[in-house]
Amino acid sequence: MSFTGHILDGQVVLDAPAALPNGTPVRVEPAANGAATEPPIVNPRTGGPYPSYIPRELAERFRRQDSGEIVEEIPSIYDRMKPFIEAAGDLGLPTDGAQNVDHYLYGHPKKK
Repeated sequence: MSFTGHILDGQVVLDAPAALPNGTPVRVEPAANGAATEPPIVNPRTGGPYPSYIPRELAERFRRQDSGEIVEEIPSIYDRMKPFIEAAGDLGLPTDGAQNVDHYLYGHPKKK
């Protein structure tokens, strides 16, 4: 587990709160080549950072969605499957396929 932060007036300041109890031993190292690290993107719902394995662009999108900046209508399953449903109608497939799947796959008698 690692945390990012910066030095402010000689003190280490973490970019996001860390639930470390007092007295926890830590090791502080400068970032590679002294390069500044970007602060983590904070989830407005939890107040904590998004996991580090999520790319920054995706974490920023999540932050915008979680804060209500982006409100997207999620299409229903029917809306997403509509092109396939219409294509199935054009193929002349049976309308009782779900009820009589054993008949169409294995030749069992049709159910009424």
